[in-house]
Amino acid sequence: MDVDKLFSESPEFFTDRIHLRHFILKDFSDYYELASDPDVTAYTMWNTHWKNRIY
Repeated sequence: MDVDKLFSESPEFFTDRIHLRHFILKDFSDYYELASDPDVTAYTMWNTHWKNRIY
């Protein structure tokens, strides 16, 4: 799966104070950290990503 292509169609949003852009591959480690924080995911629609989960 080409992640950069997958998110390249996402709209960008600009104001004087913020620039929201589409995800790029180098963003995913930071996003995973965010999604692994139970204090953050308590307010999201996804479950917490566990780093050391044993299946």
